[in-house]
Amino acid sequence: MPPIVLGWVGSHHGEADPELLEWIKARLDQLWDMGPWTIVTLLGLLFLAIPLSIVVFYLTQRRRAGASSDK
Repeated sequence: MPPIVLGWVGSHHGEADPELLEWIKARLDQLWDMGPWTIVTLLGLLFLAIPLSIVVFYLTQRRRAGASSDK
């Protein structure tokens, strides 16, 4: 890697700005007036829905491929 890229990566590590994080949190709280458990539940459902949808898609495609090969 060129030294410029290494310098850029090195300059962007470290702690996040706590004031910025508070500002972002306040704006998100204004947009969505939800409690923390609601957000945890929604994210949990999203994390479960992605692999489940992949499995359903796979099984649907497998069933269609089996039905077309029987003809």
